[in-house]
Formats: sequence, structure tokens, C-alpha cells
Amino acid sequence: MTVERCDAILLGGGPAGLAAAERLAAGGMRVVLLEADEELGGLAKSFCQDGKWIPMTYHHVMGIDTVTHAYLKRFGLWDSMVWKGIKVVFWFHGRAYPLTQPWHILGFAPLTWLERLRLVRFGVVCYLKKDWHAFDEVRSDEWIERMLGRRAREAIFEPLAEMEFGTPLSAVSSGWLGYRLHESARNRDRYGYPAKDLKTLIDGIASAVEKAGGRIMRGVEAVGVGRGTVEAVGRGGERYRLEAPRIVSAVPPEILARIHAEPGRLDPELSTIRYRPLVCMCFGSRRLISPHYWNVFMEPVLHFGGIFNHTALFPEGGARGEYVYYLFSYADEDSPLYRESEEGLAEIYLADIRTICPGFEYLWRRIFKIPFSTPRYGLGYRNPPIESIYPGLFHAGVYRRYPCTRTMHTALLSGCETAAAVLKKG
Repeated sequence: MTVERCDAILLGGGPAGLAAAERLAAGGMRVVLLEADEELGGLAKSFCQDGKWIPMTYHHVMGIDTVTHAYLKRFGLWDSMVWKGIKVVFWFHGRAYPLTQPWHILGFAPLTWLERLRLVRFGVVCYLKKDWHAFDEVRSDEWIERMLGRRAREAIFEPLAEMEFGTPLSAVSSGWLGYRLHESARNRDRYGYPAKDLKTLIDGIASAVEKAGGRIMRGVEAVGVGRGTVEAVGRGGERYRLEAPRIVSAVPPEILARIHAEPGRLDPELSTIRYRPLVCMCFGSRRLISPHYWNVFMEPVLHFGGIFNHTALFPEGGARGEYVYYLFSYADEDSPLYRESEEGLAEIYLADIRTICPGFEYLWRRIFKIPFSTPRYGLGYRNPPIESIYPGLFHAGVYRRYPCTRTMHTALLSGCETAAAVLKKG
């Protein structure tokens, strides 16, 4: 077994772990980052299709994502950004209804005129209200029905919660839902994507870690985390014992609990945090399904919640001029959909797509089953602290930035915050 000593060990090579590692290395610490996959990036990692690097899951940069903007500028990607005015559209029986502006709501036929006016008023309230913590213990279904009525709850928000958030509306905190609607209202239509691809940003941060003297180990499985130690197995079966006075966990709490030697001594907030699995299919086609970037399918109910037309945001998304799409389904790991084979999933999804776009065919497809896609922001959700009650352990990741939404901005911000706390601790 190889024994190595350093100043800080980081678990997880997603944006939060990479940001923390880069800040710590730049601050003079000797860092070692462990990543289980060969490709860095977590949910922001990419795959190569016909010589083109394409994100594994849909990604966009919003106008309010100031931390992401700073990283794009640092790594020479800002000038290559493609910015578009886009619409989020909701499909009801073959018709797309945009709901990104107040006047769009007035044309939303599935609701009565009175319900539309109430929805406009609701949008204004969400836009103006900034602090939603007083609603953290309030059930969203009750809140929505009180504000908008039963039909709006049943026709829009209940299916939206299942499709977009991966959980029943009754289990969603009104504090989190309200904050998310507030953020959506602040950034109604300005989205961007780096023309040099997202992988360039991830690789840029990783390169900065290594230039500052840090070490990144890919394809490594952490098999045991203790006080100041991490035992790991490398891609070739070699075994390592890493020792450091500081360990930064940028992996989901459920993973940390599995590999930690003393899970019962970890922060109590961690034991309540659960993630929702996701099935995501990225595929290319010559057929245009929808000209809109963000499509949410409400009625009829399909096996997927929405389709993102990546090339509506970034026209050069495909290597051969094809449209590039993402569709997604939240599904528990023991559900029939998640347990389905890739071939079976492709057939299920193809049948659904053909109800929207008859005669549709793929050029290529990739299916990813992601067991830890998003925290379930339920009633009374509590952020764990940056510095754990367990000696020498620190936390980073979107799961500790409630009520912020799961974005690259949130992950990068969390990594930077944690690194600052570690450096201050000394």
C-alpha cells in the first residue's frame, strides 16, 4: 500500500470539488482530489460523439449565474459564449404555451381568465419576494391551491413537481418552490452556452489545480474515510492510504455515509438528505421535434418530463449538423423505468417522441442512469454546515446551498465557500 501525506484530500471531481481543490491549491495547500470516474465534471461531464464533446446532461448558463461567469472569464471562454433569448414552453395536447413573460400567461388557454389573472399576480409576488425561509415548513400543494386554486394546482404544478423536481408537490417545501420561481422570474429568457464546449471549462479548472501543485486521481474508488485518512483503490487495483488534516467531501451525503468509518458521528443533517435518481437520454437527429429550447410536456403524460433542444441554444451542438436533444425522467432506482435496459428505454422513449413527432428516428443516442441527480428538497430541509462536527471534515456541494437550485453556479459557489472556510481555519 502506498502512503501519501498532503494538506487536504477532496472527494469528488464535480464542479464543487474542483472549485474547492483549485482554491486550496492556489492558497498554497498540497491537495489530492479523488474522482471515481475517468471523466471529471460530475453531472457536468461530457462524452465524445463523432469527435464532438457533448455534456452528459443538459446545461446552460443563466444571466444571473455570476460565479459561473467569473470562471468562464478566467479560463478564456467568456468571449465565445453564445447567448440566446429562449422560452420555456408547456405542451398541452400538441400546443406549446410559453410562460416566460406575464403576457404569455394571459394567452394560456388551459386556465380560465380568472385563473390566468391569479397566475399573473402570483408571478409578480414570486418575482418581488426574496426571502422564502418563512415558507420552509409549508406544503406546496396547500400553498398553490390557496394562491391559485385547485385547477392550477392539478393542471400545472402537480405534474410540474413530478417532472421537474422529481417529487410530489405535497412533499415540496413552499420555501424552496417559491425561491425557485423567484429565480426563474429574475432570469426569464437569457441563456448561454460556451462555444468551446463545457468540457473546456472543466478541464481548465482541473489544469489549474495541477499547475498549482495539486494532484487529481481519476478512476479511484474511496473505500474508507476516517479521521484524517482516506483509503482508496486505483484504476489498476493499486491501494493507497492518503493522510491529511483536512478532508473535503463533495460527494452526496449518502455516498459519504457508505464509505465513512464512523457514519453515526457525522452531522445529523446529512442523514435526512436523499437524492432523486434520473434517467437522461441525449440523442441526435435530423428531425426537428420542437424549435424551443425548453419543452415541458404536461398533457398527455409521457414517460419523460421534458425535452431540451440543445441546438436551439447552441446551433453547433452536433458534430454533423444534427439537432441534439436531451430528455429526462425522474425515477426511483427500484422503479420499472429505471430498471429497464437501455434498449428497452430507447424503445419506450422513441414511442413517446413519435406521438409528438411522427416518423422520428435517431442518428445516435446515449442513455445515462444517474442515481444521485438532485437533492429532494422536502419540508424542513436543513443545510449541513461547511465545517462538520466530525474533526477535520468539510462539506461542499449543491446539497448544502438550499434554497438555491441545482446549477453549476451553485456547485462552484459552494466549492469556493468551503475552500475559503478551510483556508481560514488554517
